[in-house]
Amino acid sequence: MRRALFAVGLLSLGVLAGCGDATAPMHSVDGVWQGSSGTESLTLQLTMHSDQTVTGRGIDSSMIAGVQVFPVSGTVSGPTVVLVFDPVAVSAGFSGKFVNDETLAGSVDFPHFAGDVRLSRLPGQGSGI
Repeated sequence: MRRALFAVGLLSLGVLAGCGDATAPMHSVDGVWQGSSGTESLTLQLTMHSDQTVTGRGIDSSMIAGVQVFPVSGTVSGPTVVLVFDPVAVSAGFSGKFVNDETLAGSVDFPHFAGDVRLSRLPGQGSGI
C-alpha cells in the first residue's frame, strides 16, 4: 500500500510541477544525506536537476537486511521531497519535507522496515558515497 502511495505522490508532484512558483523547491537536495531509525541507517547521495527531478543512489545498512546499494529517483515540489528506491532487491521510498536547508523529516518504507526518519545533509559531502 505504501509503495502505491509513493507512486501516486510522484505522479501528483509531476503534475504540480507545471503549476508555477507554488511548487518551486524551497531548497536543493544536492549532496549527501544521512539518517537512522532503530537499527536502520540510510545514506543518500542526491542530485537535483533543473526540472525538479532527483537522481542518485543510496545505501541501506541494517542489522536485518545487511548493506544494500540502490538507485534513487524522485521529485521536489515546494517543501516536499518524494524519493523512490527501486533496485532489483528492494522496492521502497522516502516521503518528507524540508525542516530547513540541512534537514529532511519524513518516513521511509523498506520491505523489512517502515518508520519515521530524519535525514541530515553532511557538510562538505557534495559528491559520491
